[in-house]
Amino acid sequence: MINKVLLVDDDPDEIELLQEAFTIANPLIVCHGAENGLTAINFLRSGEQLPDLIMLDINMPIMDGWEVLRYIRKHDRLKGIPVIVHTTSSNERDKKIAAELGADRFLTKYDDYTSLKREVKNIVSKPEGLAK
Repeated sequence: MINKVLLVDDDPDEIELLQEAFTIANPLIVCHGAENGLTAINFLRSGEQLPDLIMLDINMPIMDGWEVLRYIRKHDRLKGIPVIVHTTSSNERDKKIAAELGADRFLTKYDDYTSLKREVKNIVSKPEGLAK
């Protein structure tokens, strides 16, 4: 079950859209936002309660999504958290890198909000599909 989600994206509008989509899918889900990879890692280091899911953008300032994913997968305390790479890229090379680094899914950002809400609802209703 997904109760807490960490949304990592340098676009505050994207974080807001994702947060709203998760709230619509299940109003009990608590979302935390991080505007770059370093902020996300600091959140993960400091929190006793880890998120049940991480939505991770690739292209961000300070620390990109690839660095965050590497960090997550090499730390025992974090490596079991499902990570969905959520990016504007649809590049096959990026999909391959995401898989090699241990992402659970690769999701290209939608152009329309209805599709995003539908995808988030699917994620929330079938979280077992994300478990490693």
